[in-house]
Amino acid sequence: MFSRLIFTVSFIVLAGSSVQARLLSRVKPESAGMNSAHLSLADSALNHAISAGEIPGAVLAVVRHGKMAYLKAYGNRQTYPSAEEMTTNTIFDLASCSKSSSTAICAMQLIERGQMRLLDPVSRYLPGFQPWKDPKTGETTEIRIQHLLTHSSGLPAYASVEPLRKLHGSPCPDALLAHISNVRRQFAPATGFRYSCLNFITLQYVIERITGQSLADYAHANVFKPLGMSHTAYCPPAEWKPIIAPTERQADGSRHPFDSFIVAKTPAERWGNPEDLMGPVVFLASNASDFVNGHVLYVDGGILAYIGKQPK
Repeated sequence: MFSRLIFTVSFIVLAGSSVQARLLSRVKPESAGMNSAHLSLADSALNHAISAGEIPGAVLAVVRHGKMAYLKAYGNRQTYPSAEEMTTNTIFDLASCSKSSSTAICAMQLIERGQMRLLDPVSRYLPGFQPWKDPKTGETTEIRIQHLLTHSSGLPAYASVEPLRKLHGSPCPDALLAHISNVRRQFAPATGFRYSCLNFITLQYVIERITGQSLADYAHANVFKPLGMSHTAYCPPAEWKPIIAPTERQADGSRHPFDSFIVAKTPAERWGNPEDLMGPVVFLASNASDFVNGHVLYVDGGILAYIGKQPK
């Protein structure tokens, strides 16, 4: 499916390594300068969240000064079609955390090795990648590698999956690259900030053009393997499935139970988007909020008000 391509290209299916305690010395919290009683509060909070149906389970690892001071699994790895207990070896979907924990690291490695520079225009590596064009003057400004890394390129947050799928089928990385290369830029580079998966999809294409390898292969050889991260990979193999916490839709097309829970408990009936923060941010940055003090503004579609009291 094309949506799977988007996940693959935008680094959302990077499966995170289970906590490998063998790589760190296990010590009592006090030996790492921590307090066991304080850490037990995390137990209470996580068990409460599980009992309230807010999360199916979790794994908590606390590392300090290179020592594993706390490691514990809670609840279930999955709840459908049958409950399976969470373990400390459960693998989680890193989703967009992989932007910083993998893709950005790969890009900075290439910069350290002199294979590209932060100030290089993207078009140097991806011919046909269009610059920003001022609608009033017609002047152009190149989008550079640093703009992709800092979400200041002006690229939109996402690509619309369905129109691309209807036009090109699935998967179609060339069509996706062509779309990103020509999609309307929303502001001039370095003049604004917009969190965008397209920035890091573009970085993937750049990395692959420079190295001649897929991002998955390059990251494995240059990041995960040297660090001993033996259970971290893009598009993890089928044999890992029994220890992966599921986050995808089910085989019958229905939502995953956790996804269904979030949508059902949110009055807005959906997950939030980056655009949902724009209005509140403008409000807080304007004079209109000058007399607002001592208030926490939750931009969450109403879920906190729906599922329980605010934390004290």
